[in-house]
Amino acid sequence: MMRQPAVRRAARGLRKALSDFLTAPTGGWNTRDPLDRMRPADAVVLENWYPRPGSVDLRGGARSHVTGFGEAPERLMAWVGPADSKLFAATQEGIYEASAAGTAGAAVMAVTSSNFSWTNFAVLGGAYLIAVNGEDALLQFDGTTWASITGVGAISITGVPTTELTSVVALHRRLWFTRAGSSSAYYLPVAQIGGALVEFPLGQVFSDGGHLAAIGSWSSDPGAGQDDYTVFVSSEGELAIYRGYDPSDASNFTKVGVFPVAAPVGGHRCLARLGGDLLLLCELGLFRLSQILSEKGQITSELALTDKINRAFATAVAAHRTNAHWQVIAYPGEQALLVNIPVTNSYSEQYVMNTQTGAWSRFVGWGVQGMALFERRLYAASLIGVSQLWAGVDDWSAAIRGRLQLAYNYFGTRGDRKHVKLISPSLQTTTAVNGALGVDVDFAMAGVFGAAAVNPPAGALWDVDSWDDAYWAGDFTMSSGWVSVSAPEGFAHSLLYRVETRTAQLKLLGFNVAGQKGGPL
Repeated sequence: MMRQPAVRRAARGLRKALSDFLTAPTGGWNTRDPLDRMRPADAVVLENWYPRPGSVDLRGGARSHVTGFGEAPERLMAWVGPADSKLFAATQEGIYEASAAGTAGAAVMAVTSSNFSWTNFAVLGGAYLIAVNGEDALLQFDGTTWASITGVGAISITGVPTTELTSVVALHRRLWFTRAGSSSAYYLPVAQIGGALVEFPLGQVFSDGGHLAAIGSWSSDPGAGQDDYTVFVSSEGELAIYRGYDPSDASNFTKVGVFPVAAPVGGHRCLARLGGDLLLLCELGLFRLSQILSEKGQITSELALTDKINRAFATAVAAHRTNAHWQVIAYPGEQALLVNIPVTNSYSEQYVMNTQTGAWSRFVGWGVQGMALFERRLYAASLIGVSQLWAGVDDWSAAIRGRLQLAYNYFGTRGDRKHVKLISPSLQTTTAVNGALGVDVDFAMAGVFGAAAVNPPAGALWDVDSWDDAYWAGDFTMSSGWVSVSAPEGFAHSLLYRVETRTAQLKLLGFNVAGQKGGPL
């Protein structure tokens, strides 16, 4: 009789080792999906971490640029000439130059409102910054001198008091304006910074009524030209879109259509450029105009760029939409799009999207009231003064606090219990950092934390260590270390990480996890 090999069967309920690697939440912040249905690369919380294609990075810091204003600046404006550029900050009392770092000097122009809309516009006579706020006379800066423009003078604008102009935009070699309490747009002659304003009535176009809130342009190709579209946004959420470049010629400037969307948020700052597209910030979210036109205005929040964070966005709009400092701005230097959320009129946070991946995050701690690009860097006006953002590794010498929570993970088996015992963050860091790692089990939203010190190898010393045998201080190095957590058993686990530093740059690649797997009971 042939002998058969003995088969050793595992006992029922025998535990197996749990070993896995959870990638960093490069999919970004997700407030849309149920907690038990999120993708592993998403995050329940992603605060002060910026998602990139292969990692999430602790955001850059903020450093003071200009301080010493009489009142806190609320808006920034940048004049960009052919060979020079200048930055200006507006308070409720005046405009101050903020080009060079240091202490603010005297106001270069007295004003009564900081709520400026501005644009750069070049004509044969020079390059100008044009600014209006609906209270003060229109302002022009020619690279040297600021001037108030009224209905009289060497340069004058007639037809409408310039104190009633609330926003300005340069389209098709013309300056276009909105007017307080009016449904009409107004424009100047081609390539002119003065002259008689011509009314372009839109009251009969907007069936829902309201006033004209903003004007912008959109092109079906990446560039700008005579085939661009002009977009008029009503306060009630209708978009009137015209094709052509000469509003005085009805055969040239033709209406494409009127699209009901949703009420804009942020007044004249509801529009922003992103590459060749135009973005609209409204009650339903942040939309590309190309998306609105392709859907013929039949849009829902699912089509918005903000779809993945729609619950957070809707909550912010409901609570804060009447506050003054909403803004959308693209920052190419970090491939980022920032939406400023004014929680109060003195404090804000930012919802930040990676324009390459579409992943979102939430930034806190900057307290922005207005942002602008100056010499390709991002600057902000706030209670502190004028600051450069995304600069350095601390916020005005204070620590940056990062917080994240990964999507809940079943480690391949929804019906079996697991016990996570050890976690190791996979980090690239420039200096040692201290943080805390934790686990939340079965959607309890009450994480159990353990300390997580990350100490990269010491940096090499100049003229002491060998070039090929040591890493040099200031470079990114891989760091990891196991942390014990006393979390209970459960079916679904979410990893949490908190870190606070004012000395290090951090790139989080993911987490190694070790523990045990059990059965359903």
